[in-house]
Amino acid sequence: VELIGVDPYHSFLFLLDLPAFVLRMQEMASELEQIFGKRPLITDTTEMCMSASLYNALDTAGFRGMLVDGRGQALGWRESTHLYFHGDERPYTLPIRTGRGKRIVSKLAAKPVQNERSQAPYLLSRHVDLSDDVGFRFTNHGWSRYPLYADTYADWIANARGDYILLGWDFETFGEHHRQESGIFDFAKSLPGELLQRNVACYTASQLIDRHQQHAHYLPLPLYPTTWADSGEVDFFLGNSAQQSMFRLMGHVYNMAKLTENQDLIDLAIWLTQSDNLHLIQWYGRGGSEAGVSAYFTPREWWSMGANRLINEYQQVYVNALQAMEPYLPIRFLRRSEKKHVARSSNKATPQLEPELVGR
Repeated sequence: VELIGVDPYHSFLFLLDLPAFVLRMQEMASELEQIFGKRPLITDTTEMCMSASLYNALDTAGFRGMLVDGRGQALGWRESTHLYFHGDERPYTLPIRTGRGKRIVSKLAAKPVQNERSQAPYLLSRHVDLSDDVGFRFTNHGWSRYPLYADTYADWIANARGDYILLGWDFETFGEHHRQESGIFDFAKSLPGELLQRNVACYTASQLIDRHQQHAHYLPLPLYPTTWADSGEVDFFLGNSAQQSMFRLMGHVYNMAKLTENQDLIDLAIWLTQSDNLHLIQWYGRGGSEAGVSAYFTPREWWSMGANRLINEYQQVYVNALQAMEPYLPIRFLRRSEKKHVARSSNKATPQLEPELVGR
């Protein structure tokens, strides 16, 4: 078992404010270190998103390794059964200097730890097909390999080519997507023994890096984030007009919170950038399996409002947040304080009759 760091908000903060995302990920790692006594060096991101910028941000945050989905959007023609890295390919030539000729000192970059971050972070890619055989196809009666048994699955793993296989599923795979009566729990209990019989060993993420780092391969990462969600494109969360409008509102709320300089409001604004708030409306104006997935997660009681009103009410949450934050702007505090000061000064300057003289 190894502790893996994740974005504690499950947010898209990295699309709005990359330096703030770095700080939040460092805070997450420090908090987990306080709780468990061990700092996580491997991290996953919201919906397993990955891009060149995101990789560099997580490198800056101090992580030794990252998880990425093994789709073509991220790997291209490469196989997911090998270890990769992205950084340190281009030579560093000239330091960036300020107008005064002084080198900029980073306030974000975590100090490298000896023997743990001496190289650019490594990328561990999830095996999509073998993961989805369990995650999506296990209860599919129309699948040619249904029903899937642990010994068959262990054979597939043992005979797969490459250095390692990383399997990854949603928590709800076991018990919600596949109910107990499907046999999913018996399958999970039997699998370790079947793997052991085939001399298949299990390793933590860091152990995989230790075993294969000497022959890791360079991976050119894309500019736009890839994800493990459905088609593998970030458009799953930003592809329709409702999602795009919602994402703009997320940015407005976050920037307003930043203007208030109130940490509680900034924290609230980041919670409002959760990916689920875009996932839940992926169905808007669409059909097909991807739309069905998001509709499945949309609360059932919301549908009585109809699609358009549902979206309007959803957007109103962000409008309300914007309006509620305005009184906390520092400039408004200053004006209110100034008005109170003027009012007190005015009261002191106005002659007041003594109470006993008022009646005369």
